[in-house]
Amino acid sequence: MWHSPAKINLWLEIEGRLPDGMHVIDTCCQAIDLCDTVTLNAASDGGTLVCSVGGGMAAGVPEGADNLAARAAELLAERTGHDLRLALAIEKAIPAGAGLGGGSSDAAAVLLALGRRFAVPDPAHTLRDLARELGADVPFFLSGGTQLSGGAGEGLSPVEPPAEQWGVLVYPGVPVSTAWAYRAWGERGGGVPARCGEVVSDKAGTVRGAEVPSRLPADWKTRGNAFEPIVLDRRPEVGRALGVLADGHAAVARMTGSGSAVFALYESADRRDRDLPRVQERIACLPDARLWPFSCVGYGAREVAALMPQA
Repeated sequence: MWHSPAKINLWLEIEGRLPDGMHVIDTCCQAIDLCDTVTLNAASDGGTLVCSVGGGMAAGVPEGADNLAARAAELLAERTGHDLRLALAIEKAIPAGAGLGGGSSDAAAVLLALGRRFAVPDPAHTLRDLARELGADVPFFLSGGTQLSGGAGEGLSPVEPPAEQWGVLVYPGVPVSTAWAYRAWGERGGGVPARCGEVVSDKAGTVRGAEVPSRLPADWKTRGNAFEPIVLDRRPEVGRALGVLADGHAAVARMTGSGSAVFALYESADRRDRDLPRVQERIACLPDARLWPFSCVGYGAREVAALMPQA
Protein backbone atom coordinates (compact mmCIF):
# COMPACT_ATOMS: atom_id res chain seq x y z
CA MET A 1 0.00 0.00 0.00
CA TRP A 2 1.35 3.39 -1.01
CA HIS A 3 0.43 6.98 -0.20
CA SER A 4 0.69 9.35 -3.14
CA PRO A 5 0.67 12.99 -2.06
CA ALA A 6 -0.79 16.01 -3.81
CA LYS A 7 1.36 18.99 -4.76
CA ILE A 8 0.88 22.73 -4.91
CA ASN A 9 2.74 25.14 -7.18
CA LEU A 10 4.28 27.95 -5.15
CA TRP A 11 4.38 29.92 -8.40
CA LEU A 12 3.93 29.06 -12.07
CA GLU A 13 5.22 31.09 -15.00
CA ILE A 14 5.01 30.06 -18.66
CA GLU A 15 7.96 31.26 -20.70
CA GLY A 16 7.07 29.99 -24.16
CA ARG A 17 6.36 26.94 -26.25
CA LEU A 18 8.81 24.59 -27.96
CA PRO A 19 8.44 23.50 -31.60
CA ASP A 20 7.10 20.12 -30.43
CA GLY A 21 4.24 21.87 -28.63
CA MET A 22 5.60 21.41 -25.10
CA HIS A 23 5.53 24.51 -22.92
CA VAL A 24 8.55 25.95 -21.12
CA ILE A 25 7.64 26.66 -17.51
CA ASP A 26 9.26 28.04 -14.39
CA THR A 27 7.62 26.71 -11.24
CA CYS A 28 8.24 25.28 -7.80
CA CYS A 29 6.35 22.17 -6.73
CA GLN A 30 5.67 21.48 -3.07
CA ALA A 31 4.31 18.15 -1.81
CA ILE A 32 1.55 18.28 0.80
CA ASP A 33 0.04 15.69 3.12
CA LEU A 34 -3.26 15.23 1.26
CA CYS A 35 -2.78 11.75 -0.21
CA ASP A 36 -4.41 9.13 -2.39
CA THR A 37 -3.92 5.50 -1.39
CA VAL A 38 -2.66 3.05 -4.03
CA THR A 39 -2.84 -0.68 -3.31
CA LEU A 40 -1.10 -3.25 -5.52
CA ASN A 41 -1.82 -6.97 -5.35
CA ALA A 42 -1.32 -9.91 -7.64
CA ALA A 43 -4.30 -10.30 -9.97
CA SER A 44 -6.39 -13.42 -9.48
CA ASP A 45 -6.70 -13.77 -13.25
CA GLY A 46 -3.15 -14.29 -14.51
CA GLY A 47 -1.79 -12.06 -17.24
CA THR A 48 -4.26 -9.23 -16.64
CA LEU A 49 -4.20 -5.70 -15.31
CA VAL A 50 -7.19 -4.61 -13.25
CA CYS A 51 -7.46 -1.01 -12.11
CA SER A 52 -10.32 0.14 -9.89
CA VAL A 53 -10.95 3.62 -8.47
CA GLY A 54 -12.92 4.54 -5.37
CA GLY A 55 -13.03 7.09 -2.60
CA GLY A 56 -14.62 10.46 -2.06
CA MET A 57 -12.81 12.10 -4.99
CA ALA A 58 -13.23 9.33 -7.56
CA ALA A 59 -15.53 11.39 -9.80
CA GLY A 60 -14.00 11.98 -13.21
CA VAL A 61 -11.10 9.55 -12.68
CA PRO A 62 -10.94 6.75 -15.30
CA GLU A 63 -10.64 3.10 -14.37
CA GLY A 64 -8.91 0.35 -16.30
CA ALA A 65 -6.22 0.95 -18.90
CA ASP A 66 -7.14 4.63 -19.28
CA ASN A 67 -5.92 5.43 -15.77
CA LEU A 68 -2.42 6.95 -15.73
CA ALA A 69 -1.33 4.61 -12.94
CA ALA A 70 -2.36 1.62 -15.05
CA ARG A 71 -0.44 3.05 -17.98
CA ALA A 72 2.59 3.38 -15.72
CA ALA A 73 2.35 -0.31 -14.82
CA GLU A 74 2.02 -1.34 -18.46
CA LEU A 75 4.94 0.85 -19.54
CA LEU A 76 7.28 -0.49 -16.89
CA ALA A 77 6.32 -4.11 -17.61
CA GLU A 78 6.82 -3.59 -21.34
CA ARG A 79 10.25 -1.99 -20.96
CA THR A 80 11.52 -4.54 -18.44
CA GLY A 81 10.01 -7.64 -20.08
CA HIS A 82 7.94 -8.73 -17.09
CA ASP A 83 4.49 -10.30 -17.15
CA LEU A 84 1.98 -7.97 -15.57
CA ARG A 85 -0.46 -9.70 -13.22
CA LEU A 86 -1.66 -6.81 -11.18
CA ALA A 87 -4.78 -5.73 -9.32
CA LEU A 88 -4.46 -2.00 -8.79
CA ALA A 89 -6.87 -0.18 -6.45
CA ILE A 90 -6.78 3.60 -6.04
CA GLU A 91 -8.61 5.34 -3.22
CA LYS A 92 -8.96 8.96 -4.30
CA ALA A 93 -8.71 11.75 -1.75
CA ILE A 94 -7.17 14.21 -4.24
CA PRO A 95 -9.72 15.77 -6.62
CA ALA A 96 -9.16 15.48 -10.36
CA GLY A 97 -8.92 18.57 -12.55
CA ALA A 98 -7.66 20.62 -9.61
CA GLY A 99 -3.99 21.21 -10.47
CA LEU A 100 -2.87 18.99 -7.59
CA GLY A 101 -1.20 16.23 -9.61
CA GLY A 102 -3.11 13.34 -8.07
CA GLY A 103 -3.03 11.14 -11.16
CA SER A 104 0.68 11.79 -11.66
CA SER A 105 1.37 10.95 -8.02
CA ASP A 106 -0.53 7.67 -8.31
CA ALA A 107 1.52 6.80 -11.41
CA ALA A 108 4.76 7.55 -9.54
CA ALA A 109 3.67 5.24 -6.71
CA VAL A 110 3.12 2.41 -9.20
CA LEU A 111 6.52 2.97 -10.82
CA LEU A 112 8.25 2.87 -7.44
CA ALA A 113 6.33 -0.20 -6.26
CA LEU A 114 6.87 -2.23 -9.42
CA GLY A 115 10.43 -1.02 -9.80
CA ARG A 116 11.13 -2.56 -6.41
CA ARG A 117 9.11 -5.70 -7.11
CA PHE A 118 10.84 -6.35 -10.43
CA ALA A 119 14.28 -5.29 -9.10
CA VAL A 120 14.69 -2.83 -11.97
CA PRO A 121 18.39 -2.13 -12.67
CA ASP A 122 19.54 1.44 -12.00
CA PRO A 123 16.09 2.36 -10.69
CA ALA A 124 16.81 6.06 -10.15
CA HIS A 125 17.48 6.67 -13.84
CA THR A 126 15.15 4.03 -15.25
CA LEU A 127 12.10 5.15 -13.29
CA ARG A 128 12.83 8.81 -13.93
CA ASP A 129 12.96 8.20 -17.69
CA LEU A 130 9.68 6.27 -17.61
CA ALA A 131 8.09 8.97 -15.46
CA ARG A 132 9.01 11.61 -18.05
CA GLU A 133 7.25 9.59 -20.74
CA LEU A 134 4.08 9.47 -18.68
CA GLY A 135 3.76 13.19 -17.96
CA ALA A 136 5.52 16.36 -16.88
CA ASP A 137 4.46 16.08 -13.22
CA VAL A 138 5.21 12.38 -12.68
CA PRO A 139 9.00 12.72 -12.10
CA PHE A 140 8.44 15.17 -9.24
CA PHE A 141 6.43 12.64 -7.24
CA LEU A 142 9.21 10.04 -7.31
CA SER A 143 10.89 12.04 -4.54
CA GLY A 144 8.54 14.95 -3.81
CA GLY A 145 9.44 17.54 -1.21
CA THR A 146 10.17 21.01 -2.60
CA GLN A 147 11.64 21.22 -6.09
CA LEU A 148 12.21 23.86 -8.73
CA SER A 149 11.02 22.72 -12.13
CA GLY A 150 12.13 24.30 -15.39
CA GLY A 151 11.89 23.73 -19.12
CA ALA A 152 9.21 21.27 -20.22
CA GLY A 153 9.17 19.66 -16.78
CA GLU A 154 12.38 17.71 -17.26
CA GLY A 155 14.60 19.75 -14.94
CA LEU A 156 14.03 19.21 -11.20
CA SER A 157 16.20 20.69 -8.47
CA PRO A 158 15.51 20.20 -4.74
CA VAL A 159 15.44 23.32 -2.59
CA GLU A 160 14.68 24.08 1.04
CA PRO A 161 10.93 24.25 1.79
CA PRO A 162 9.23 27.57 2.48
CA ALA A 163 9.07 28.79 6.06
CA GLU A 164 5.29 28.87 5.68
CA GLN A 165 4.60 25.12 5.84
CA TRP A 166 0.98 25.15 7.08
CA GLY A 167 -1.89 25.73 4.71
CA VAL A 168 -5.52 25.55 3.72
CA LEU A 169 -6.51 24.01 0.41
CA VAL A 170 -9.87 24.65 -1.26
CA TYR A 171 -11.30 22.75 -4.22
CA PRO A 172 -14.12 24.98 -5.53
CA GLY A 173 -16.08 22.02 -6.87
CA VAL A 174 -15.39 22.65 -10.56
CA PRO A 175 -12.62 20.88 -12.51
CA VAL A 176 -10.36 22.60 -15.01
CA SER A 177 -8.76 20.86 -18.00
CA THR A 178 -5.01 21.47 -18.26
CA ALA A 179 -5.20 21.18 -22.05
CA TRP A 180 -7.91 23.84 -22.14
CA ALA A 181 -5.88 26.14 -19.87
CA TYR A 182 -2.83 25.96 -22.13
CA ARG A 183 -4.96 26.59 -25.23
CA ALA A 184 -6.57 29.59 -23.57
CA TRP A 185 -3.15 30.91 -22.57
CA GLY A 186 -2.01 30.66 -26.19
CA GLU A 187 -5.17 32.37 -27.46
CA ARG A 188 -4.42 35.29 -25.17
CA GLY A 189 -1.13 35.85 -26.95
CA GLY A 190 1.01 33.65 -24.75
CA GLY A 191 2.35 31.37 -27.49
CA VAL A 192 5.84 32.87 -27.54
CA PRO A 193 8.34 30.49 -29.19
CA ALA A 194 11.09 29.16 -26.94
CA ARG A 195 14.25 27.28 -27.84
CA CYS A 196 15.84 24.37 -26.07
CA GLY A 197 18.86 25.46 -24.09
CA GLU A 198 17.61 28.96 -23.34
CA VAL A 199 17.56 30.38 -19.85
CA VAL A 200 14.60 28.84 -18.02
CA SER A 201 14.22 31.74 -15.62
CA ASP A 202 16.64 34.53 -14.92
CA LYS A 203 14.29 35.65 -12.12
CA ALA A 204 14.99 32.43 -10.23
CA GLY A 205 18.70 32.82 -10.88
CA THR A 206 18.81 29.40 -12.52
CA VAL A 207 20.16 28.44 -15.89
CA ARG A 208 19.94 24.93 -17.19
CA GLY A 209 23.32 23.33 -16.65
CA ALA A 210 24.38 25.93 -14.05
CA GLU A 211 24.53 25.61 -10.29
CA VAL A 212 21.05 25.56 -8.78
CA PRO A 213 20.31 27.50 -5.59
CA SER A 214 19.49 25.50 -2.47
CA ARG A 215 16.87 28.02 -1.32
CA LEU A 216 13.73 29.50 -2.74
CA PRO A 217 14.23 32.87 -4.46
CA ALA A 218 13.60 35.76 -2.10
CA ASP A 219 10.75 37.11 -4.23
CA TRP A 220 8.78 33.87 -4.55
CA LYS A 221 5.75 35.23 -2.68
CA THR A 222 5.38 38.06 -5.21
CA ARG A 223 5.23 35.72 -8.17
CA GLY A 224 1.92 34.53 -9.47
CA ASN A 225 0.35 31.81 -11.53
CA ALA A 226 0.08 32.48 -15.27
CA PHE A 227 -3.17 30.51 -15.42
CA GLU A 228 -4.93 32.47 -12.67
CA PRO A 229 -6.45 35.28 -14.78
CA ILE A 230 -7.53 32.79 -17.44
CA VAL A 231 -9.24 30.41 -15.03
CA LEU A 232 -10.77 33.13 -12.87
CA ASP A 233 -12.33 34.65 -15.98
CA ARG A 234 -13.98 31.35 -16.93
CA ARG A 235 -14.67 29.88 -13.49
CA PRO A 236 -15.95 32.51 -11.02
CA GLU A 237 -16.12 29.88 -8.27
CA VAL A 238 -12.31 29.73 -8.30
CA GLY A 239 -12.09 33.49 -7.89
CA ARG A 240 -14.51 33.47 -4.98
CA ALA A 241 -12.57 30.72 -3.20
CA LEU A 242 -9.28 32.51 -3.78
CA GLY A 243 -10.77 35.75 -2.47
CA VAL A 244 -11.82 34.06 0.76
CA LEU A 245 -8.27 32.82 1.36
CA ALA A 246 -6.69 36.15 0.42
CA ASP A 247 -8.91 38.05 2.88
CA GLY A 248 -7.43 36.24 5.88
CA HIS A 249 -4.06 36.13 7.61
CA ALA A 250 -2.17 34.01 5.08
CA ALA A 251 1.32 34.92 3.91
CA VAL A 252 0.35 33.95 0.35
CA ALA A 253 -2.83 32.82 -1.42
CA ARG A 254 -2.67 31.37 -4.92
CA MET A 255 -4.13 28.96 -7.43
CA THR A 256 -2.16 25.77 -7.99
CA GLY A 257 -1.23 24.35 -11.39
CA SER A 258 -3.82 25.03 -14.07
CA GLY A 259 -6.53 25.07 -11.39
CA SER A 260 -9.02 24.79 -10.06
CA ALA A 261 -7.76 24.32 -6.47
CA VAL A 262 -6.49 27.31 -4.50
CA PHE A 263 -4.35 27.39 -1.38
CA ALA A 264 -3.11 29.68 1.36
CA LEU A 265 0.12 29.29 3.32
CA TYR A 266 0.58 30.57 6.88
CA GLU A 267 3.56 31.41 9.06
CA SER A 268 2.48 28.97 11.77
CA ALA A 269 -0.02 26.20 12.41
CA ASP A 270 -1.63 28.41 15.04
CA ARG A 271 -2.28 31.25 12.59
CA ARG A 272 -3.73 28.74 10.13
CA ASP A 273 -5.97 27.17 12.74
CA ARG A 274 -7.26 30.55 13.92
CA ASP A 275 -8.18 31.49 10.34
CA LEU A 276 -9.77 28.13 9.54
CA PRO A 277 -13.28 28.78 11.01
CA ARG A 278 -13.58 31.98 8.96
CA VAL A 279 -12.59 30.15 5.79
CA GLN A 280 -14.98 27.27 6.50
CA GLU A 281 -17.88 29.65 7.08
CA ARG A 282 -17.32 31.63 3.92
CA ILE A 283 -16.55 28.64 1.69
CA ALA A 284 -19.96 27.22 2.64
CA CYS A 285 -21.47 29.54 0.03
CA LEU A 286 -19.88 27.31 -2.63
CA PRO A 287 -22.07 24.19 -2.35
CA ASP A 288 -19.69 21.75 -4.05
CA ALA A 289 -16.47 23.08 -2.54
CA ARG A 290 -14.18 21.00 -0.31
CA LEU A 291 -11.60 22.25 2.16
CA TRP A 292 -8.55 20.62 3.75
CA PRO A 293 -6.01 21.95 6.25
CA PHE A 294 -2.60 20.65 5.19
CA SER A 295 1.10 20.67 5.91
CA CYS A 296 3.98 20.72 3.47
CA VAL A 297 5.95 17.47 3.43
CA GLY A 298 9.41 16.42 2.33
CA TYR A 299 8.50 13.21 0.53
CA GLY A 300 6.83 11.92 -2.61
CA ALA A 301 4.98 8.66 -3.18
CA ARG A 302 5.93 6.27 -0.37
CA GLU A 303 5.11 2.79 0.87
CA VAL A 304 3.10 2.60 4.08
CA ALA A 305 2.35 -1.15 4.14
CA ALA A 306 3.80 -4.05 2.17
CA LEU A 307 1.03 -6.14 0.61
CA MET A 308 2.44 -7.45 -2.67
CA PRO A 309 5.02 -10.24 -2.37
CA GLN A 310 8.36 -9.87 -4.14
CA ALA A 311 8.57 -11.51 -7.57
